Amino acid sequence: MPQADVQNPRVTGSGQSLSVWGIAQATPKGRGVGRRRVGVFHVKHDPPKSVIDSGRVTAVLESCGVRATQDQAQVLAMHADLVLEANQRMNLTRITSPEDVIILHIADSLAFINLVAPMDGVVIDVGSGAGYPGIPLAIMGLDLRLCESVKKKAAFLEECVDSLGLRVPVHPVRAEEYAKAYPRQADVVVFRAVSSLASLVELASPLLREGGRAIALKSAVAEEERLGGSRAAATCGMRPTDEQRYTLPSGEKRSVLVYERRGRTGIALPRRPGLAQNHPLG
Repeated sequence: MPQADVQNPRVTGSGQSLSVWGIAQATPKGRGVGRRRVGVFHVKHDPPKSVIDSGRVTAVLESCGVRATQDQAQVLAMHADLVLEANQRMNLTRITSPEDVIILHIADSLAFINLVAPMDGVVIDVGSGAGYPGIPLAIMGLDLRLCESVKKKAAFLEECVDSLGLRVPVHPVRAEEYAKAYPRQADVVVFRAVSSLASLVELASPLLREGGRAIALKSAVAEEERLGGSRAAATCGMRPTDEQRYTLPSGEKRSVLVYERRGRTGIALPRRPGLAQNHPLG
C-alpha cells in the first residue's frame, strides 16, 4: 500500500506550523490527507503519563501505509488516553485495551486515507462520538468540524480539542440541524459506523457542496445495504463513485465507500431529524 507523505511534509500557504509541547514542525500534507489552513497547534499542558504507547501508534499506522510524525503519534496517544479516562464515567467505547484502541480506533480512523482522493477543504465528521475518526484526521492536518448530537459526548469533544490544542469546532446538534444552519458548505462528510448507507447518503447530501463527497467507513457491507445506498443516492442528488476494501493489522475487514454530490435532489432535504434512520429512502 502506498504511504502518505506525512513525515516529509510540504508547507502550504504562508509557512504555517504545528507546535506540540513546544516543538515546531511543518504542517503535514499526505496523499489522502489534503490541505488545512491551520495556525498554531499547541497542547496546553504537559502530557500526562500515557497508557497508550505512541511508538506503537507509529508502528501500527506505518503497517497501514500511514506515516505519522513523532509529535502526531504522541497527540493521537494523548487523545486515546482522554477517551479511556472519560470512558470510566460515560459510555464512549467498548474498546478499552491499549492494543485494541490503537488498532480499532486510531488505525481504523486513518487506514483509509491512501485509498481516497485528497480530502481538501472543510471536512465534517458526523456522529463523532469519542472523536473517531474526526480528531485523528484533524491531528493529521485536515480542516475538521465535529458534529455530535449527544450533549455529554459533545462536551467531552470540546474538552478534548481544548486539551489537545486543536482548532476544531464542535457542533452539539444532529446532522439535519447542522445542514439547516450551514447548507452545502462541506467538501467532505465522513461517517464511521454510524448507520446504513441509505441513511448516510441522505444525511450527507444537504451538507455537501456540488462535487463534494460522502465517505462511509464500514465493516462488511451486504449487497442489500449497498443497493439501498445507491437507491437513496439517486433520490438525494448523489452517486456512488468508489468502494475499496482493506484489512486492519488485526485482521478485521473494512470497506470505504465514496459518494459524490451531483445535480438536484428529488426530495427536499434535510428531512425532519430521525427520518433518515427510521424511514430511509433506500
